[in-house]
Amino acid sequence: MLATSCGYEYARIHPHEAAQMLIDGAPAGTFPDTGLVFASQDFLSPRYADPGHKWGWQDAAAWHGYPQFMLASNGIQDASGKPVHSMNFDALYTNQFLP
Repeated sequence: MLATSCGYEYARIHPHEAAQMLIDGAPAGTFPDTGLVFASQDFLSPRYADPGHKWGWQDAAAWHGYPQFMLASNGIQDASGKPVHSMNFDALYTNQFLP
């Protein structure tokens, strides 16, 4: 996770260089429109971490909201096809492995 975190942090700070590294490391012809790679990185790099959080940090609100909606709409079923009405949302994610 440390190496991944460092890579995202580098890409966040150096979006153009990171895009060029992706292009250079891919087989020839992988990106017929390299401008799209640079534009994508320019768009994504500021979103790799929420303000005030490090890369990868998972917030409880995000992991509770959507599953709660799914439960309320009977969108989650058990093995017998019956709707699930409750679950431990905190068991769906962890920040334990972040550097």
